[in-house]
Parts: sequence; structure tokens; C-alpha cells
Amino acid sequence: MRHLFITLPLLLALGCNNKGAGDTGAGTADSGTEQWTTDGGGTDGGTTDGGTSGGTTDGGGTDGGTTDGGTTDGGTTDGGTTAAECTAAVLWLDPADGDEAVPTDAGISAGFSEPARSIDDISITVTGPDGDLDGSLSLSDDGLSATFLPAAELAFDTPYLSTVTACDTFAQASFTTLTPPLDATTVLDKTYVLGLGDATWNAPAGMEILLPTLGLDTASLMAYVEDVNVDKELLYMVGAIGFEDRTGTVAQYPCAEPARFPEADFSDNPLFEAGPGELRLDTDFGDVPLYDLYFYGTFSADGSQIQDMRVTALLDVRNIEYSGLSGCDIVGLFVTCEPCPDSAVECVYIDAEADVDEDPSAGVDPDLDPSLNPVCGG
Repeated sequence: MRHLFITLPLLLALGCNNKGAGDTGAGTADSGTEQWTTDGGGTDGGTTDGGTSGGTTDGGGTDGGTTDGGTTDGGTTDGGTTAAECTAAVLWLDPADGDEAVPTDAGISAGFSEPARSIDDISITVTGPDGDLDGSLSLSDDGLSATFLPAAELAFDTPYLSTVTACDTFAQASFTTLTPPLDATTVLDKTYVLGLGDATWNAPAGMEILLPTLGLDTASLMAYVEDVNVDKELLYMVGAIGFEDRTGTVAQYPCAEPARFPEADFSDNPLFEAGPGELRLDTDFGDVPLYDLYFYGTFSADGSQIQDMRVTALLDVRNIEYSGLSGCDIVGLFVTCEPCPDSAVECVYIDAEADVDEDPSAGVDPDLDPSLNPVCGG
């Protein structure tokens, strides 16, 4: 529409300056005058044989649509700038597709490639066995994420489908909530064993190759439930290093002090998170510490398994050396070393997971003191 504001005064001026025979340059005729006025366009004289008429154009007004400084019916421009289009796209959903053991009080969130213009650009629908859930939808201050909070808690051990739209994009995720809270005493004094060689390694890449190189492919991480405070919803866990003895039974390694984790919040029973702790692995290359060790998981209803147990830690490789190569040189084929707690760039972040069964034959002594064992050189 900007061109209309430029050309209309010119056309009027040309029309008035190209008058027929008998018109005067002053705009005077035998019987009257005609006056056309344009804002910012001056006054032109025009001859009319028979009266006086007036025509006014205000900034380029037209019947059926008003244009005033760049605003037209059906679309808005401000100084020639068009309104922003809705182009945000869905990037992620939380819970993600396939997630299990989702807490029943969880919100359903989505992230976007760029800020949404308003909450009207977004929709999140959560569907359960009985249909769509009631709830409230909110948009983050930066417009890059939105969260749907169900009006009531989700049901235990139930599948749900979340559907998210953002502008012209669309995404869905199916997830299942966690099982009902178990009798916490069913996990008391139980030991769960995660074989390092049996785990799925999320990080670092190539850990399956490094384990036998370090002599750790038959080592285990042991998670022992030392105590449960039902009233305060607290869980007390101990981590230990395990190895296979001559009979193939997993036993606690006698020369590695166990890690007694701080009390863990168990209010999301059967979901838990325990840590941080510190353990030391005895490898073919010497002592290899694990810093910032965490155990995560969900106890099965009967307490016989930790489902989706996950272990994360920083593995200190500074004591590893092979054929003149340092630990970081060796793991550098797969990952870059990062700072340890003492700031030395000698650590590797590890992340492993597996379904872990209770092992009734595996016991953990939370008070084991390797210094009292002459075999350990104490």
C-alpha cells in the first residue's frame, strides 16, 4: 500500500495540470471552482462547468478500507513492517516417547526452535484411557517452552499420549507412569548387582572396548539398601565394587572402601536417586577413582529388581598408562578428558544403564575397612 501514498497525489496533480480547453491555470471556470485536497500533497485547482464540489483524501483513504500511516483492514503494518509469522517448531517433549516410570505429578513440557509469539500458538493435549485430561497450559517467559499441568495427578502404571502443536508443527510422545509405591521394607537389606560388561553404555563412546583393556569387563557395581525410613521417606544406600570369585559368585572387593551415600529422597517411591559418592576401581593399571557417583532407578513392585538402573560418575584415568600413552591419550580415541573435582583435566564422564536384579548371594559390608586387610597392603 506504500505505493498508493506516493502515486495518488501525483495522479491528482497531473489530472489538474492537464486541463481541457477553456480551463485556467488558476483553476477558475465560468461557473465555479473545484478544490481537491491531499494531506501532504498541496492544493490543485481544477475547472468545473457547473458548481463547486470537494473531494478529500486523508493519507490515502479508500472506501471499505482505511489506510492511515500504513494500516489496512485485514492486515497491519507499522511504518511498512509486516506482523511476524508463526514459525516456531517443536524440538523436544518431556516425557519423551517411550519413557517409563514417569512420576504421577509430572507436568508435560515441550521445547521450541524459536520463541512462540503467544500461548495461542501452542497446544498440548494429554490423553489417557478415559480421554483427554483437563489442565492448564503456560508459556515460559522466553517463549521457548510450554508446560501442561494436569488438573489431577496421573494414574499409576498407566499409558498416556501427549500431543503438541506449535504453529504448523506437530509431535507426539507415548509414556507410562510409575508403578504404585511399594512397601519400602521389601527392599531393605537387599543387594543389586550391575555388571559393567553387561551394561548399556551411554557415555563414553567405545567403553565396551575400554573395559577389557582396563581389566574391568568382569567387575560390578553393587547397590546395597542399608536402611529405609518410611515415615520420612528416606532411603539409605551403599555402593561397592564387586568381582567374581572362583565360584562365579559376585563378592564385594575387599580392598576398595564402600561408598555410603547421603540419605536419598524416597518420596517418589518406587523411584530413587542416591549420591554423590566415591568408589575406587582396582584395574590392571592401578587405582582408578570414581567421583560424583550417582545411582538412579525404580524398584519393581516386589523389590526383586531395579528397573532402568542408571549409574553416572567421573572416571579418573590419570593412573592409567600403556606403552607410553596416558589415560587421556588412550580414551582420546573416543572422548575428550574433562576436569576432575581437583580441576586436573584427567577425568571421563561415564553413564551406564541396565535392569538390575537382586542377588541374594551377594552381600555388602558398609563398614569394610581395607586398611585392616593385610592382603590390601594396609
